Amino acid sequence: MQIGFIGTGRITRRLVGGAVHRAHTVLITRRNESISEELAATHPVVEIADTPQAVVEGSDVVFLCLPAAAARVVLPELRFSAEQAVISVMAEVKLAELRQWVAPAEEVCVTIPMPLIEQGGCPLPVHPRSSALETVYGKDNPIIALEREQDLEPFWAVAGTMAAVLTELQTIAAWLGERIGDPDAGERYVTNLYSGYLASLGKERAGGLEAAIGDLSIEGGLNATFRDAIARSGHYDDLRAQLDALGERLRS
Repeated sequence: MQIGFIGTGRITRRLVGGAVHRAHTVLITRRNESISEELAATHPVVEIADTPQAVVEGSDVVFLCLPAAAARVVLPELRFSAEQAVISVMAEVKLAELRQWVAPAEEVCVTIPMPLIEQGGCPLPVHPRSSALETVYGKDNPIIALEREQDLEPFWAVAGTMAAVLTELQTIAAWLGERIGDPDAGERYVTNLYSGYLASLGKERAGGLEAAIGDLSIEGGLNATFRDAIARSGHYDDLRAQLDALGERLRS
């Protein structure tokens, strides 16, 4: 399958890495010259097209990876075909607007990839269901098909929390590194501690997080004491408020 990417930012780099592992050939634009050249040099199956239209014409599946403002300039000028599948990873572009730009393409969807898609294991909420997305990434990444477009909005909001959560882990790792005089060991401990725990929870059914918190939160123990102190500070209430703010931004 020939896959095209319009827009070559950071997420495109990861998407391309995940696609070439499945032996697909890839066309990309030159929008970000350094990333385009890096991908073409790293992966023999990646070619750089001269124009976005050349990407469209040479691809069975076209991924749209532009900032919303750029998409509104670039995409209406392109000519798609009815046989193509079009997959958007753009947070602030609605499906109706997208379908106008890529008509007469019929298989059009929106999904939410994160950087870990390069190695697999990235959950992919999508609306509507897309056989092309299943073909390209479904073997290595769980796909969550959503019945309604508005259900994508809270998924986008949660995806937008990752940098903040990782910053919390970075703070913990830095604190440990300072106390032991070895920042590398501090980071290794924290990343392995949490990644290992979360990997085990990923295999659980719903309720795994609550059960894990219960297992850790022995009354009067270190985990319960720390968690309760954070709760009293209002941190968790503020977290929900910020999620509400992200959701409102996406709705508007």
